Parts: sequence; structure tokens; C-alpha cells
Amino acid sequence: MFCDIIKNIKNINKKSSTQGRILEKFVSQGAFTIPEMSKAVGVSLPTTTCAINELMKAGLVREAGKKDNSAGRIPMVYDLMPAAGYFVGVNPEMDCLALAASDFCGNLITEKVTVPYIYENTPENLERVAEIINEFIAMLPFAKEHTDYCIRNTPYKNGEGDIVGELSKACEKYGLKFGVSSANSLNLLFYLLSLSVIADVLGQSMCGR
Repeated sequence: MFCDIIKNIKNINKKSSTQGRILEKFVSQGAFTIPEMSKAVGVSLPTTTCAINELMKAGLVREAGKKDNSAGRIPMVYDLMPAAGYFVGVNPEMDCLALAASDFCGNLITEKVTVPYIYENTPENLERVAEIINEFIAMLPFAKEHTDYCIRNTPYKNGEGDIVGELSKACEKYGLKFGVSSANSLNLLFYLLSLSVIADVLGQSMCGR
């Protein structure tokens, strides 16, 4: 299911599309009716309706209830599907880690803000970080899934390769300094949907939602 959602998002964002702009509006501003969304993205009501229906089929958007403060016919309100995906953010400090998990709407599920951890520039220390993250994920109230985009699903060394480790050793061989950095623009879902990294908003709703 989650693999299919990622593929749908990638397809939506291969080029500028109504579905992509609608997702951005849901992410940044929350729920919309179809007339409100039509005005917000600047397309016709039929085009908006078709795009939202396609997003619902993809498992990204849901009906969130009726807008009860409207005059006349009460319109349906639409929003992101909270269970479409989950995000884990990690904020490292010198003496602890802060971790948080949110659903697809950016609603905070749980957080641990002072996990004991002392930074050391060693491989064992980095393994400890990975262990802490894995323990945090294991306690979340949903199953951890592997997507089609993980190394184990590639032909490289039958899924047992260590691309980062091998690149690090190659750099070391030629006297090069090697480092790894993670940023908003490198995270698939956060990048595609213009979400803030949850580590930057621990204890808060994402993007003003």
C-alpha cells in the first residue's frame, strides 16, 4: 500500500499538475471544499473534482465531513488521508536525541525529546543512532514497511550492498573527506509535498496546520 502511494506521488510530481498543486494546498492550509480548492488553484470545478477523485483513488485524500456553516447545499470537505504515510524526524544534540513521528497530515503521533545519547565521531556511535531510531519506530502504533526503493530490493550485490560504506572507503583510499548530509529537499515525500522536516517543528503542527 505505502509503496503504491509513493509511486502515485512520484507520478503526480513528474510535471506541474493540478493534483500536485492541490496536494500542496492541503499540506499548507488544511481542509478544503471543492469550490474553495477550485478558486485556490485557479482551475474549473470539474477539473478540481476530477483531480480530487484521482487523489482519493490513490489513497492520499479523503472526505472529512460536511461544512456545516454554509448556506444552501452543504458541501463536502476534503483533506489529506492521515494514514497514507508516516514521517519520523530526528534532531541530534550533543548529549541527547529528540525524535518525533507524525502522520501524513503532520499531526504529531508521539515524541521522545531527551533520549540519552553522547555524540562521538565513530562508526559505533552512528550505529547507536540507527539503533535508537529503529527502537523508536518499533514502538509506533503501525507496522514498518519496506518500499520498493530500499537497497534490499535492488540487484546490487543481491540487496546486501552498502553503497554509503563503500563510497566512504573509496574516498578514504584517495585521501578525500567523506560526509553525509540530509536536508528537506533530499527527503522524497517532504520534498514532493513541500513539508517541513518534523525535527524542526517538534511538538507543533506542520506547516501551520
